[in-house]
Amino acid sequence: MATFDWALPATRNDWLQCNGLSFYCPMTSRMRNWGDLRENLQQHIRLLTDEAWPQEVREARQSLLRPSLAAGWSLTEHAALTRTSYFSGEGSTACHSLQCAQCPIGEVALRTAVLLTSSKEILEALKTPDMPKATRNLVLYSLWDTVGKVDSMLFLEDEITWYDLLESGWPIFGILASLGTLLTGSKFDVRDDFSELRRDLAQLLRPQSSAEEVQSYLGPDQSSYQRWLVYAQQRRSQCFPPTVLGTLLVADGARSMAMPLPMEDFLRIVQSDMRGCRGPMDNLVELLQWPWPLFEAVDWLQTPAMVHVRIQPSQLQQRFRWQPEMSTLKFCLQLCHVEEPPGKLVVPRYRRPGTYGFVGDNIRSTGRPHCSLVFQNAFDTLVEFLPQKTAIQVVDVGSMLGDCCLWTLKRLGDMSGAWRSPRCRAYESDELWARLALTSAELNALSHAMTVHHVMVSARGQSSLDALLSDLGDDPWVLKIHTDGSELDLLQGAPRLLSAGRLQFALLRMESQLQLQDGRYRPPPSAWRAWMRSSGLHHHYELRFCHHEALLVAKRQWATRALLSRNLNFTR
Repeated sequence: MATFDWALPATRNDWLQCNGLSFYCPMTSRMRNWGDLRENLQQHIRLLTDEAWPQEVREARQSLLRPSLAAGWSLTEHAALTRTSYFSGEGSTACHSLQCAQCPIGEVALRTAVLLTSSKEILEALKTPDMPKATRNLVLYSLWDTVGKVDSMLFLEDEITWYDLLESGWPIFGILASLGTLLTGSKFDVRDDFSELRRDLAQLLRPQSSAEEVQSYLGPDQSSYQRWLVYAQQRRSQCFPPTVLGTLLVADGARSMAMPLPMEDFLRIVQSDMRGCRGPMDNLVELLQWPWPLFEAVDWLQTPAMVHVRIQPSQLQQRFRWQPEMSTLKFCLQLCHVEEPPGKLVVPRYRRPGTYGFVGDNIRSTGRPHCSLVFQNAFDTLVEFLPQKTAIQVVDVGSMLGDCCLWTLKRLGDMSGAWRSPRCRAYESDELWARLALTSAELNALSHAMTVHHVMVSARGQSSLDALLSDLGDDPWVLKIHTDGSELDLLQGAPRLLSAGRLQFALLRMESQLQLQDGRYRPPPSAWRAWMRSSGLHHHYELRFCHHEALLVAKRQWATRALLSRNLNFTR
């Protein structure tokens, strides 16, 4: 039997998220931290069974999920032997109350996740209501026990509500949605019954174009919202699917339109309605085969567009404990251990193939901007050595959500009066990402310091770096380029900027072994070095490679050695 650290958290929220708690995983003979496993599931589980993505992508996600899946199998095999996954404080007496579990939602989520990797034979066996025959196999019994625990938590327990499940961060509804798809196929086929509602669900929850995805951020128009309200208010029977799905659509629409309607109330109504739906069914598997995207809609509520993120110092600054000048308020917050106000990022909600939409899952799970750690280390090192009152400018090409702009501006804003008018320019070729970055700047009151440009930066012409940054001035600046393979070309098209003497460092994506979408590969390190020598830039810049990124540092910067050695040694 798995052994646990039985110290219970101090607050209900910590109990639901299981922060700071761990358990022993006999399958790997390691202690597993619940918070790390929750983050792992949040980042990768939703792509695991999405057939819209190539098989190699889904296999890569399964590899990344190895810690969670191993823990899930350990909990399944050991906990199911006692016919309960919940234990008392001593870990010996069976206890059926969720209050007795160390991490009830986490345990159920991990045990359910392993079903997504089960064989087709096991999934077919789960469809049969013949429990005696199914339980002759220990693995089948363990998985049946898992389904029973999910069923109990969703429909029988009063201690945990569906709102609690969403707020916990454990992606239990996303896992159930994937399991339902594995059992019966897609739930988004537009059928004859309630075709208009089904079309709304498909466009919102599974957008097939950038235009449909943009609409999910803007919220519904008045005619759609009124139509959903009509469905939500209908009560034709004890279990009327359009009522349930209409209520969920209204809940998400109200949030998109910033209407003061509490999500908790909507979910309480849905949970009550779904108990009426579940009652006549033999088991939860029958509900999973429901031809309506119930769990997909609830999971959609757990992936909001606006995410609160922590703006923390770089790993280097946290390690070396540099103390740049900071405001009195900032000093008091640190002294009194008061949590800092977070930043806000608008992130993708759906993971369409061909896009980087899964970055939204990454940001929601970590609670941090998706900004390169090497960039953060280099920037904080530069800030340590530059004279105060310097006006620093940041240029981010391929900025995606503007994460690095948000991080740098918030970091410099913490040092009240130390830096004069920091600015960041973001260049993004994808219209949706540019719009999301612009919205994030507005939410953080950074529109005066952060400019977002929807443009494809090129190596030549009016869209080259030399042309776009002709008004950069004499202030020191830093450059980050993360594009789909054109990093070296863009630098080669910026001879004026590179020779002007104001660039402090440039960080460029350099994964030469990763095949790009068009089948090409990025140039190898030898090509970068050859360009440095042929252009004569090796006299002015040092070039190093770290973590699939290239770091170009100006030799005139007397902190060159610190910028390189600290970054390369610590982030290795």
